[in-house]
Amino acid sequence: MSDQSPKIITTFQNRLEMDAAVRSLGETKGDWDLRQRASDIAQRYGDKALPALLAALDTGNSQLRGGLGHLAKRLDKSAVVAALSAAAHNRALSDQARLTAITILERFLDVAPDNAMYAGMAAPEQLALRSLQDVLAESHNDSMVLVEYFGQLDQEPADVQMTMVKAARLLEDAQGVELLSMFAQESNQPVALEALQTLGMVADTSAAAALQGVLPSLPPELRRQAERSLQKLRLRGVTVPPLLPPPDGARCLASAISGDGHQMLWFFLPGTGEAGDTMLEILINQQRGLIAAAGQRQVEASHLPQQQPLGALLQGGANQPLLLEAGCDYGRRRLLATLPHTWAAEQPTPLPYRLLGPLLWRWTLPTPADPLPEEAAATRQDTVLLMQHAAMGAWFLQSRAVVSCAEQVLTGSEAPTHEAFTQMIAATLQEAMNNGDLVPAALRANLETMVEWFTLAGDARHADLALAAAQTVEDDPASHPLLLLMSELSLRLTMINMARGLTPALHQAQG
Repeated sequence: MSDQSPKIITTFQNRLEMDAAVRSLGETKGDWDLRQRASDIAQRYGDKALPALLAALDTGNSQLRGGLGHLAKRLDKSAVVAALSAAAHNRALSDQARLTAITILERFLDVAPDNAMYAGMAAPEQLALRSLQDVLAESHNDSMVLVEYFGQLDQEPADVQMTMVKAARLLEDAQGVELLSMFAQESNQPVALEALQTLGMVADTSAAAALQGVLPSLPPELRRQAERSLQKLRLRGVTVPPLLPPPDGARCLASAISGDGHQMLWFFLPGTGEAGDTMLEILINQQRGLIAAAGQRQVEASHLPQQQPLGALLQGGANQPLLLEAGCDYGRRRLLATLPHTWAAEQPTPLPYRLLGPLLWRWTLPTPADPLPEEAAATRQDTVLLMQHAAMGAWFLQSRAVVSCAEQVLTGSEAPTHEAFTQMIAATLQEAMNNGDLVPAALRANLETMVEWFTLAGDARHADLALAAAQTVEDDPASHPLLLLMSELSLRLTMINMARGLTPALHQAQG
């Protein structure tokens, strides 16, 4: 045996070990285990693992493909991008290997594929079907991966999205129902219509439940198609689940509404069978609609805030808002009231909402809120007392006028007199209204929603003060005591922050 033989044998053994280690990514249990295994391989072998990664591209194991992506992220980016790009262009490789290379480049390395990478491959719908099968397999370990997947799809041209939704028809049985549910909530109307029509062809109870789950979130023209698809399923004898009231375990913690119309809603939704609870966090705006969402599935009940009686107020940490144990129907009612603003702006609903939002609508719709009292007992002058409540902590004037006035005071040679400061407060309020940073009609709507919030909290006094403010705020708003107090507090707070070197952040005006 030559002197080189032991080295050759050792190198061969190391290569076999690397190949085995890389392929073991397909045998991991759960997303955490998969990521940890990829990290271990990268730390042990470094960039020497790249040939083993390339050799494993031709695999039908979707979990292994995901593991290869996590491994690729941990290797030298320039080397792995060059190698995967070469593999994607190599027509001598199988479609599967080339598609895996493209997927890793796009999903894990943020490298957009070029058209030449697809040259010579199978029909687009077959490629799309493989992509859907991969993400469904990956979602078994982490269902929220669908949010990331659709985030990438939303960056693609409309024809690519249509190809994907048509490919969902080729999935077996009811595998594609959750995907179709998300496609049905796309802002691209032809894609949404195609998904809704396809759901009406899936003769399975889960398809009927999906249609029921998306109905309240759809604008009128799409809702009509969803209703037709649901009726088709009924006519085919598919069982449509009856809608029942929300169970006691369905909760909503609601922040107060801020002066600019924002409100946070935390939904805790009980799972069925072995499924854990779902948490869905939503930011809405009274004038602009559904702004943002985040969520998590399989949440252990012990990790949630302990349930309190309806109307209880919960105070979190120093930077946490005051929360009301408001009940699931209150939160859903608030959401339904703001969705039309989202549709009018032709804004897509946030992806976490598209995935988890249908869980909110598997029960009967909430009843309307009680009508507001016709007349408040409190007077216009009394409304300043509202600002003493912790729930009104976010009621201040956000305006360029406030910043300008604060700068003027801070850079002046001497402090303004009481009379001059009072005039500044009034001038700042007037300028904020002139430039649209404060709209009295929008403020009235926000105050009216605070009436219901205070009422649910069992606080009749502050509910009446909010009602008095709502009923008087459009009557000579430039002299309204509450608005003048908001202007003063905003000016003083801005001066304090600017003196500390903090730059005020201005949100969009309440339009």
